[in-house]
Amino acid sequence: MIKRIGIGIFIACFIGLLVFYAAQSTRHVIPKLIAIGAQIPELNLVPKESEAPDIGVHKYAKRIMLFSSPTCDKCKNEFENITRIRREHPEYESVSWILVNTSATEGFPYTTDGWAVYLDPDGKTRLGLGAIMVPFILFIDENEIVQYRRSGTAPFEQNVRVFARLLRKR
Repeated sequence: MIKRIGIGIFIACFIGLLVFYAAQSTRHVIPKLIAIGAQIPELNLVPKESEAPDIGVHKYAKRIMLFSSPTCDKCKNEFENITRIRREHPEYESVSWILVNTSATEGFPYTTDGWAVYLDPDGKTRLGLGAIMVPFILFIDENEIVQYRRSGTAPFEQNVRVFARLLRKR
């Protein structure tokens, strides 16, 4: 009886230690989401073949960055909504529209005309910005400051309002 109690206490302590160490290690794994008003860090993105210039050419320009995966249906819907906003609002022409492919192996199965396409194959740039999931959208102003960020999708009308507020002439 005492032996069983001793084994039970040992197992409970062992499980407790595992849980403790797991909780400690996940604090370092979960990235901190970049704050609105923060300076954008250096972005290490690779141009998709020769379709896009070096990411540095977009520095000091207003830009919309959409981190997306080719296999994600929600990403495709968000991309289509944002592309529709671009089409319906030619006054946003001066903005750099950047699509970041978070998949190392697949290309987008839809047309990306008008977007500068980059790769983040290892996900380090996305995770460095604190984005755990895609789609992830960022609006960066001409001073390299994050003005807006969102993980997940939004209804078309909400995107229209957000873009109008962010892209109005200052």
